[in-house]
Amino acid sequence: MKIKHIFFDLDHTLWDFEKNSKISLEELFQEYLIDYGIDFNIFHKVYKKINNDLWEKYRKGEISKNFLRDSRFEKVLNFFSIYDKSLSFKLANFYVKNTPKKKYVFPNCHNVLDNLCEKYTLHIITNGFKEVQYTKLKYSNLMKYFDKIITSESAGYLKPDRRIFDYALNLLGIDVKECMMIGDNPHIDCLSAESIGIRSILFTPSKKKINDYNKTEINKIKYKISNLNELLKIL
Repeated sequence: MKIKHIFFDLDHTLWDFEKNSKISLEELFQEYLIDYGIDFNIFHKVYKKINNDLWEKYRKGEISKNFLRDSRFEKVLNFFSIYDKSLSFKLANFYVKNTPKKKYVFPNCHNVLDNLCEKYTLHIITNGFKEVQYTKLKYSNLMKYFDKIITSESAGYLKPDRRIFDYALNLLGIDVKECMMIGDNPHIDCLSAESIGIRSILFTPSKKKINDYNKTEINKIKYKISNLNELLKIL
């Protein structure tokens, strides 16, 4: 059956999360932490580790959305022996308010979407928080390309739970054979989609990122790209 619908992950696939997040953290650091004698590079590394660990717990259902948002900067500050809940609250609010408004997307993103939306119906399927993801799409000028924005909050399940894909298929009234999933994580995006029969394409823009993943999982995925432009050769 011919592909008619393409699901895209948002963060790390279209929207350059690492770049946008770092810019926002640099602004936050200059605004609130410049006088604490902390090295920004160390601060950034600590934040990424803590944030990634909390997101993994959130995906597993071990912590809530509010706990993730409220605790990550408190944990970062505690690492530097700063015990100030008021400050951590300010950092959390600054980050959540400003980061989604950053506009950096991966190279060729808009050109590729311009081409694909003429042939396919495009959708977003993301674990990100609804209000945050909609803001990212708006400020990066991506909203216009997508028919449905499916978040884990609306579905009630987070990738890699296959039920988020079942939710999407039922919502759209479409068959798995009509779909393709494109994402940056072999387990969370690609293999979870393929577990219910949706074909997938793995996007890994850097060799470092490939090395972070399980090679056995990566080898199971037929299509792998390092630049979004390559989608036009496959689709």
